[in-house]
Amino acid sequence: MDILLKHKAYYFAAKRVVSLWHQGSLEKAYLEYLLKKHAGLEAKS
Repeated sequence: MDILLKHKAYYFAAKRVVSLWHQGSLEKAYLEYLLKKHAGLEAKS
């Protein structure tokens, strides 16, 4: 999953998908975690 999020198109598509999911779902929480983790890694580079 981290490899996919390195590509801007996949990253922004994942952000769009997560914005449509219901609040409080486990899947949404996990994807938000991965997006935040990836954004932090990108800022360090």
